Amino acid sequence: MKVAVTQMTSGGAIRDNLSVAVQLIARAASAGVKAVFLPEATDFIAPPDVAPALTRSADNRAFVEGVCEAAKTNAVWVSVGIHEVPEKDEKRCYNTQLLIDQGGAIRARYHIDLEGLERPAP
Repeated sequence: MKVAVTQMTSGGAIRDNLSVAVQLIARAASAGVKAVFLPEATDFIAPPDVAPALTRSADNRAFVEGVCEAAKTNAVWVSVGIHEVPEKDEKRCYNTQLLIDQGGAIRARYHIDLEGLERPAP
């Protein structure tokens, strides 16, 4: 099976990061790849005091939907690192890895809170 390990420089503009991620997925798929690995924090890189608000933004929810749609459109599996909201703490976020199947469904998720404590996702 052919796979692609990608690299990109994410910034604080989630929509721009989604555009680059979708392009990377499409480019890899056109080369016959069946699984695309995007980097950690593909959704955004921002200062810690801004990260909780960005994590809870509509753009960040749209980011995950966009990557799922790109996986489906291109019929590839995608592994992507994102930020995710914890259940109880409004001032923190999880560093989460998603595994998305070729139909666009999230098949697995694993996160580590930003203080470094590993916690398996439900």
